[in-house]
Amino acid sequence: MPKFYFHTQDGHVTHDEDGTILPNLASARREAVRISCQMLRMREDEFWLTRSWQMTVTDEVGLVLFPIDVAAHLSPAVAGTLP
Repeated sequence: MPKFYFHTQDGHVTHDEDGTILPNLASARREAVRISCQMLRMREDEFWLTRSWQMTVTDEVGLVLFPIDVAAHLSPAVAGTLP
């Protein structure tokens, strides 16, 4: 079974050194969404400081299989009211 690596960037880069063995790419996509949701929930305050977050999923040789990008843009109505 292939191994997938889930690297994140939210102002600093975190490399997944261990990887996760999964049966296929579809499983890796589901796992990426699950991990992304969990990480964003755990770091919601930090997310609003940078307003962007990315996960890049690679294979065992470092080939990028897909990224997940999350970005927030403040409306002009609230842009001056939030830090």
